[in-house]
Amino acid sequence: MTASGRKTSTPPTTIDGTKRRPRRFGCPVNVLGLPVLNRNSSLYLVIGALVVVVIGLGAYVFHEESKPEGIEMSIGKNGVSIEQN
Repeated sequence: MTASGRKTSTPPTTIDGTKRRPRRFGCPVNVLGLPVLNRNSSLYLVIGALVVVVIGLGAYVFHEESKPEGIEMSIGKNGVSIEQN
């Protein structure tokens, strides 16, 4: 406290006396200023990426399986087109 009765603020430090990095988004940040992820956050990111991959592969397989089999004929501006699937 100072003579006026106000508390003085000291920079936050860790146990070993080094300065603590500021927090952003409610979590510690690394030297680049990006949030540091804990194990749970990393696990959620991996699970989320796997879910996206599974959904993407499912959509691709569904699209490939829904194509008609055999010969496809179409008549358009460029004339008659015949494709064999």
